[in-house]
Amino acid sequence: MSECDICVAIDADDTPDVHFTKTVRARKRYGCCECGRFIEPGEMHQRVNGKWEGKFGTYRTCGLCAEIRSLFFCSGWIYGEMWEGMREQAFERLTTASPCFIELSAAAKEFVLQMWREWKFDV
Repeated sequence: MSECDICVAIDADDTPDVHFTKTVRARKRYGCCECGRFIEPGEMHQRVNGKWEGKFGTYRTCGLCAEIRSLFFCSGWIYGEMWEGMREQAFERLTTASPCFIELSAAAKEFVLQMWREWKFDV
């Protein structure tokens, strides 16, 4: 269980009627719904198939974004809005001593720091 001290709370009114989440290996190139970077063939990622408001959809999340989202988002999320939530609710309070940050893998830490730097110098 996570000891995260930062909880990004998104009011996700659009909950799926049904959804299935699976970690899969990419057979071809896909785009991550959160960061937009390419998920390359052979790369493990999270795939969600579901039905939202009567419409079927698929969301693919790269491994780094899925790891970060699992630690920082405590009450749901809206696909495609993870980094907006981090900018609005987490980055101002985030430190490298934060339990959330400490729990991340080295690659996820670097990715969070990269996104934090972009946020910090665009503010």
